[in-house]
Amino acid sequence: MTTDITASGYANLNIGNLIAANWAFIELQDSTGQKIIRFPKTDVRVTQTILDTKKVVYRVLLHGSDTDIAAKGLPQTFAKAAFKLTDADGVAVLAVDTFDLATLNAAIDELDLTISVGILV
Repeated sequence: MTTDITASGYANLNIGNLIAANWAFIELQDSTGQKIIRFPKTDVRVTQTILDTKKVVYRVLLHGSDTDIAAKGLPQTFAKAAFKLTDADGVAVLAVDTFDLATLNAAIDELDLTISVGILV
């Protein structure tokens, strides 16, 4: 028989630190789940905050003039953030955060995204 972990057990696992240490890439997607751009959490546009043992918040600051975005062409509309272990297509997505549609229309546009990931206990 398998026993479910209690809230105290989850807290002891410190999921926030595990996510922060191991989930290496953020992939921004359109509303259909197609990749627009993917970058490491260590990218200068990303700020990571471990809120507690269950949650990590990422702030991503994008500009229409960013090389990877400009290469895709504007406008670009973002709807989801997916977390991955590696920088590869076809690998499992670990979590997806859906947010209100946000569009970069021109090189001077700025987009400030707040993305949360964790467990709900």
